[in-house]
Amino acid sequence: MSLKRTRKLPEQEYLKQRFHYCEDSGKLYWKIIPEDKIPFNKSLKGVRIFNANYSGKEAGTIQIGRHSPTYRRLNLDATHYLSHRLIFKLVYGVDAEVVDHIDGDSLNNNLSNLRNVTQAVNSRNNKISCNNMTGYTGVYWIKRDCIWRVSITKDGRQYNLGSYKNIDEAIMARKEKEREFGFHENHGNR
Repeated sequence: MSLKRTRKLPEQEYLKQRFHYCEDSGKLYWKIIPEDKIPFNKSLKGVRIFNANYSGKEAGTIQIGRHSPTYRRLNLDATHYLSHRLIFKLVYGVDAEVVDHIDGDSLNNNLSNLRNVTQAVNSRNNKISCNNMTGYTGVYWIKRDCIWRVSITKDGRQYNLGSYKNIDEAIMARKEKEREFGFHENHGNR
């Protein structure tokens, strides 16, 4: 899963000058900045300090979001970026609409785990909400009526899938609609 793109990314050629991407680990590493190619916001002294402290090291830091997913973020030329977006651009040369982490692990930046999707498709591959009380996305216990209520949201529209006395029937109804609507098989399973 990922955040929607908010800014244009640097050109692929520039990213190749600044980073090395290790396909085996899915990690992004800083390269040495040549002293004859000083970025606009650095001095020669700043480049030397950067090279001494960062070149060869993994780029970015993990920022744990309280109400948002945890991602590896980095600062490149005084602008903040999400690492997985830079990796996608570095490898494929295009700005992805939304970079989805297929397995739901927002820190797993292996190419096999990243895909370019629309926001609508990305929302069909979400983790289960931390507020979920039943363990199943879209299945809610209505204590007053002693029933399980089922709903699903697609493209911003919520669909009521009915009420059930048995939780297994409620889960089955939800899973059937997920398949019909093209939800990813990992949706709500993490």
